[in-house]
Amino acid sequence: MIASALVGTFLGILLAYAVVEPLGACWSKKSEDSLQRTAVHQDTLLASMQGYNPSTAIEFGRKVLSRPIVPPSSNLKAMSVARNNLVQG
Repeated sequence: MIASALVGTFLGILLAYAVVEPLGACWSKKSEDSLQRTAVHQDTLLASMQGYNPSTAIEFGRKVLSRPIVPPSSNLKAMSVARNNLVQG
């Protein structure tokens, strides 16, 4: 009886640290990414609605992003040109 209690306790602790905690960390990271994406869209949309030109509105959205994932402005320019060519052509 004591052995089964010890085994149950050990399995509970093992599952908590080996399964539940990594899943929680993963879900937390995905939630933070989703909230950050929403904040970028919100700031860009609000800047656009306030009458800023599109490139300035995009800069407002880029300010929300954390430093390691901010795309360089040259990439944004290339994506903007490619999108305009796709829409026009």
